[in-house]
Amino acid sequence: MPGNIKNVIAAIGYIESHLHEKLDLDTIAEAQHYSKYHLHRMFTGTVGLTIQTYAQRRRLTEAAKLLVFSDKPILEIALAAGYESQQSFTDSFRTMYKKTPNQYRGEADFYPLQLRYVLNENPANLEGKACLWQKIAYATEADIPEWMELVHLVIDGFPHLDEEQYLGQLREYIGNRRALILKDHDTTAGIMVFHEMTGNIDFLGIHPQYRKRGIPLLEGGTNIRNYGIFQFEPSPYETKSKSMPKSKG
Repeated sequence: MPGNIKNVIAAIGYIESHLHEKLDLDTIAEAQHYSKYHLHRMFTGTVGLTIQTYAQRRRLTEAAKLLVFSDKPILEIALAAGYESQQSFTDSFRTMYKKTPNQYRGEADFYPLQLRYVLNENPANLEGKACLWQKIAYATEADIPEWMELVHLVIDGFPHLDEEQYLGQLREYIGNRRALILKDHDTTAGIMVFHEMTGNIDFLGIHPQYRKRGIPLLEGGTNIRNYGIFQFEPSPYETKSKSMPKSKG
C-alpha cells in the first residue's frame, strides 16, 4: 500500500504542476513511467475520482478563483485552464458549477469545487473498536485548522459552505463537547458532530483515504452511544431511569 500511495501522490503532484496543459491518464502515466491501468485503479481507489475527473475539478476550481479575484478576461482564464476555446470552458464550468463563468464572476462568491488532495504516505489500519477508543477524542479549539482541512478536502459534499458561519457553529459544538475528531498522526481521518440530547450523528466527514480502511460506516441517524466508543453521561433532558451503555474499551 505505501508504494501505491506514493504513486498516487506523485500523480497528484504532476497534475498540480500541469493544470494549464492537456491532462489525461495516458499523459500522466507516461510521465511517471507507470502502467496506466494500475495507475487508474490506484488513483480511483484512493481518491474516489478518476484522474480525468479530479484534474477537471481542480482546473475549474482554479479558474473560479481567477474569475472572482482577478480581472482577467474569461478567454484568458479558459486557455490557462487548459481549454481550447471559451465555449468549451463555459460548457464544463456550467456543468460543474451550475452557472456560467459570467454569472459566477458577477456573484463574486468563490467556493472551491475541488482542492488538492493531501494524502498520508503511511496510513494506519484503523480496525476494531479498541483502536478507535484510543484515537477518537473530543475536538478542541486547537483542532480547528485540521478539522477545516478535512472539510475543504471533502468540499464537494457541501460546495456552498459559508465558512464564517460554519466556524462559528463549530466553536459552539466544541464548547458543548459535541465534536469528535479521529487522527492518524498528522492526518485527520474523521470528524463528527453529534446531537447532545439523542446522540444521533448531525455531521460526519471521513478522509477519502480512510473510507475503506476499517472505520465503521455510521449512517445518518445512527446513535453513536451504541458503538461503545465513549461512555456518555445522561443528558438532563433524558429520563433518569434510562441507562447509558458502558464503554467496551
